[in-house]
Amino acid sequence: MYSRFGWKWVALAYMAGRVLVCGRQLPKDFIRDLQLVRSELESGGYSLCDVASHLRDLEIRIFPVLLDIGEGEVQAMLELIGKAMNGTLVEKDVDLEGLKLALADTSIPDVCHD
Repeated sequence: MYSRFGWKWVALAYMAGRVLVCGRQLPKDFIRDLQLVRSELESGGYSLCDVASHLRDLEIRIFPVLLDIGEGEVQAMLELIGKAMNGTLVEKDVDLEGLKLALADTSIPDVCHD
């Protein structure tokens, strides 16, 4: 399950990049919290409930910004998260290039295996 949450992290990071590419601002401390969740995933020392809760919080916080950009952005996020959680999201589905200036490490999180 951790790997699916790693892919959910990727989906949210990708959507954050799209927000920045559109010239919009992310919610306060969004990048910091995205980095914290990545650390939680990679450490393996957090419960699935904690990781799921933190990812859901990020999803809720970015939702209004995406809605302001357009309903298509919300739909894109929901599709990516759905793919992440059912194990079908792959690297070619996302491009984290838009986040490179804001996030030092945009690689897919190296998480514990299920």
